[in-house]
Amino acid sequence: MYKFNTALDHAILRPVAREYVKVTPQAVRTGVNNVLTNLTYPVTLVNSFLQGKFHDGMTDAARLLVNSTIGIGGLFDPASGMGLDRHQADFGQTMGALGHAQRPVPDAAVSWTVDCSR
Repeated sequence: MYKFNTALDHAILRPVAREYVKVTPQAVRTGVNNVLTNLTYPVTLVNSFLQGKFHDGMTDAARLLVNSTIGIGGLFDPASGMGLDRHQADFGQTMGALGHAQRPVPDAAVSWTVDCSR
């Protein structure tokens, strides 16, 4: 699976990403990244609470609300300017916090996170 992912990355995905960066202004790429981050932020919010990080969870809820409303669906990030820090919390961290051991996960074809803001 690794060879397939690498070949796909080198042949198609990397050239498309490079062209995207060349033709798309930085402000648009930042806005796209903000919207995508905002769409996935409920996962962070839930995992913060499941990990017992209630202060982070409340901050995450406020951040999501501010960016979804004032930030026009997450296009802009006014929450950072208000001091609402962005947190990272995923299900793997939650499982670790609950005492479950880390196990190897099979490699899936074309599975990664893309940061479009660079």
